[in-house]
Amino acid sequence: MEAMFEKFRLWCEQTISHQQPETMEYRPRLVSFNGNHYTLRQARCSSHDIDQIIAIEQRIYGELPWSPTTFRLELSRHIDRVYIVMEHEEKIVGFMGLGADWFLRDLHITNIGVDPEWQNRGIGTYLISAGFSYAKANEMKSMSLEVRVNNDRARRLYERMGFETSRTRKGYYRDNHEDALEMTASLINRGE
Repeated sequence: MEAMFEKFRLWCEQTISHQQPETMEYRPRLVSFNGNHYTLRQARCSSHDIDQIIAIEQRIYGELPWSPTTFRLELSRHIDRVYIVMEHEEKIVGFMGLGADWFLRDLHITNIGVDPEWQNRGIGTYLISAGFSYAKANEMKSMSLEVRVNNDRARRLYERMGFETSRTRKGYYRDNHEDALEMTASLINRGE
C-alpha cells in the first residue's frame, strides 16, 4: 500500500512541476489594429502602472472596487498571477489580470477594464484574445471569469468570445450584493 501512495505522490510532483512555471511572465509586443498602435506588456508593481489602472477603474465604476494595496499584492504574486496592460503612447488604456489554477488547468480573468475614452475600439476583445493565447501556450484547459448579472454589455462580449455561463454566484459583489455569473470557455479543441 505504501508503495502505491509513494508512486502517486511522485506522479503528482512530476505532473505539477512539469506543467507549472516558476513565475508567470508576459513578453511585451507591439500590436496595431483599428488604426492605432499599442504596446501589450506585463504590468509592473509600480506606482506608475497601479495609479493608471486605478484611474481606469474609477472612470469605469466611479469608485474603487480594488484598492492600491490589492493591486500591489496581485502584481507581486508571480507564481499564479500575471497582469497585462495595453498602452497607447505610454498611457495605459486597458488592462487584464489573469490568475492560474495550475491543478485544474484554468486561467481565471480576475479583473479587466478599458478606459471609457478607449472603449468600442476592440481593446477588450484584444485583451481577452491575448488571454486565450497565453492560456493555450501554458497548456490550460479553460478560462473563466465572473461578471455582474446586470452587465449585459460585458456578458455579450464574453459570450461572443466563447464563454458560457456555468453557474450563478448569489450576492457575489460586496458593494451591492449583486449576483455574478460564473462563465467558462473551454480551450480544448479551440483554435487560436
